[in-house]
Order: sequence, then structure tokens, then C-alpha cells
Amino acid sequence: MSKILIDERGTVTLPSDLVKEAGLKPNDLLEVDYINGVIVLNPVKSVMQFAGTCKGVWGSTTDEIEAVLAEDRASWDR
Repeated sequence: MSKILIDERGTVTLPSDLVKEAGLKPNDLLEVDYINGVIVLNPVKSVMQFAGTCKGVWGSTTDEIEAVLAEDRASWDR
């Protein structure tokens, strides 16, 4: 278990091994809660963290993507 010091401004520095293990990067946002006597830090997920995760799902060319969209649109009940 790591120990950290709270400075006179209330600032804490997280140990680098914990930051690395948690996959945190500079400027990541953390949510802080105080629950039943325990301080809990949770990374805040932003929409931008999901950017690019579906790349190629509908095809890799414009024609492939248009074909998938046309097929989906044709399946809609109108």
C-alpha cells in the first residue's frame, strides 16, 4: 500500500506506479467521492475516449459503408 502526503494547499500526488497501472494520463479527469469514511477516485469517461472504436465496422470504403446503410434503411418498417 502506498502512502501520500497532502500539502498545505490540499494537493495530493499519486504514485507513478499507480497512475501507470490505472492507465491514467496527464490531464485525465478524476471524480472524487467520500463514501463511508473512504476517499474514492474514479476516472471520468469522456465521449472522446470512444472515438475511433468502431472504425471499420460498417466497411472500409465509402461504397461498403453506403451498401450497409442502404441495407439497414431497407429493413426499417415505414
